[in-house]
Amino acid sequence: MLSKKHKRTIKRAYVKLLGSHGTIYATSMGVAIGLFCSIAIPFFQFVLAIILAFILRANKALSVLFTFFSNPYTTPFLYPAACLLGAKILGLDLTLDEINQSFKEVFSSFSFDTMSHIGWKLLLSYFVGGPIMGIVFGIIGYFGSVKLINNYKKRRAIRRNAKIALNKEKSLQVK
Repeated sequence: MLSKKHKRTIKRAYVKLLGSHGTIYATSMGVAIGLFCSIAIPFFQFVLAIILAFILRANKALSVLFTFFSNPYTTPFLYPAACLLGAKILGLDLTLDEINQSFKEVFSSFSFDTMSHIGWKLLLSYFVGGPIMGIVFGIIGYFGSVKLINNYKKRRAIRRNAKIALNKEKSLQVK
């Protein structure tokens, strides 16, 4: 189950997404960039997210916020899945057990020495699978956020029109 802290973070991202004053494109592209960078790039996610957001005229705050999709809770699932996908595409003989063991070594004692022993197969498979998964998650994030924003704007317009109708009715009763 999610802790209060994680629920608060998710709610903050949701409110930030819906309350964004930019265009739907800029808002949704910010989400897509953040999700892409969180999976495709293991380091320097924020920097790349901001650079891409500037280039693509996306929401910079959302692009950085959604890079937190890769976090200590999701990384043990995302990175091995990206490596396995890349290994299958490249035809490398990596198993999920080998990938998980390599990641356990890296995460238990992170250093450049352990990173150098990760192996070219694993590294190459990640650099193929990571961007592919990042693109898929980015596309899902883009269209998902477009749908969320459009639904939110429709509900807000309905509430606003109902409030206007109620105010007109009250003003006619006063006269």
